[in-house]
Formats: sequence, C-alpha cells, structure tokens
Amino acid sequence: MPYMPLLVKRWDAGIDTILRSAPCLVVAMAPGGARNGMVDLTLALCYLVLTAPGYSLGTCWAGLLQGAHISIPGLREQVGIAVDDPFHYPMMIGYAKSCYCRLPQRKAPRLP
Repeated sequence: MPYMPLLVKRWDAGIDTILRSAPCLVVAMAPGGARNGMVDLTLALCYLVLTAPGYSLGTCWAGLLQGAHISIPGLREQVGIAVDDPFHYPMMIGYAKSCYCRLPQRKAPRLP
C-alpha cells in the first residue's frame, strides 16, 4: 500500500484520515478453527450495520485499517488481535451527523 506512509505521517501530525475520529472501533474476530470464519464475522458486522441506525448510530467499514492489519507486520498483535484469530475486520461506530428519515423521491416505474 504505497499511500500508507502518507497516512501515517498525517496521523503523526494529528490528522485522522483513516478512522475520522470515530469514537468507537469494533473488530470482529473468528478463530482459525472456524470453518467459515470470514463469512461469520462479515454477517455479524452486517447485522450491526442494519441495527445501528435504530440507536442513532452510524457505521463504516474500516477497509484502510484492515489493509494495514494485513500488510504491516506486528500491527495485529499491537492492537490485541491474537495470532490464533486469522479472520478479523474492523468497523467504525459513532453518532451519525445526518439522519435520513425517508427514502429519496423517485420517478414512478414504467411498466410495459
């Protein structure tokens, strides 16, 4: 990831361009012995995404952080992800700045 040094430099300068100052970070994990570990944790995070708005919370998949966990040696251990838990994915959670109370208006469908 060639842009990672720039992101780290910004972090050191006090600019959080990865997590955007999210107040909470959830890292779903599954042990190596789980047959469908990545599928299981992805489903769990999807349910979190669907449930969060009911509590006025917003969510965002932290793909850049996941990439860092994969590509930077030792980072997983530094943040507490066990070596025995090869399946993991982070998600940011916070209070949403916007609330969409209704669906956007759409044109009526044209049926043949």
